[in-house]
Amino acid sequence: AGRTDLTIERPAPATIESTLDGFSQPPTVHAMSPELDRTVAAEITGTHFVIHDVPPGRYWITASAPDGDAKATVEVAAGARVQVTLQRSGLGSVAGTFTTANGAPIAGARCQVGRSWTTVTTDAAGTFRFDKLPADKQMITCVSRGDVQEQTVDVAAGRETRVALVASA
Repeated sequence: AGRTDLTIERPAPATIESTLDGFSQPPTVHAMSPELDRTVAAEITGTHFVIHDVPPGRYWITASAPDGDAKATVEVAAGARVQVTLQRSGLGSVAGTFTTANGAPIAGARCQVGRSWTTVTTDAAGTFRFDKLPADKQMITCVSRGDVQEQTVDVAAGRETRVALVASA
């Protein structure tokens, strides 16, 4: 008992394939769709990976290994086979300070890199450090007593990037 004049069509699933370049160890690879709020792990064979049965949409592809990361954004159409190359970017670090406008260190502030869950707390000298960050532009945010300061830095592979954030109040 139901309607016979109604047809529901589901878009044909797609496939995302990639070549992994520059990794000395096999990375873990995930595809995340911000539109579907869905994360899918890839099947990795040597220097290639594949993700089957992907609904159409935009995906952020990330490959993570101890020696570096890679990322790409892809648009997937129904029934398509999308190919992408993920090139390892290497890792760097960010060391910084968070101070008041007159130069006094802010201890106990919470600092975060990007939209990750990676946070650290500034020490008595107002210093903080993030290690093993993907070489790329990274947003550093420090928060103390309602004051939020952000700065984008270029993290270079194998190097330390310095940053100084100054509270507005």
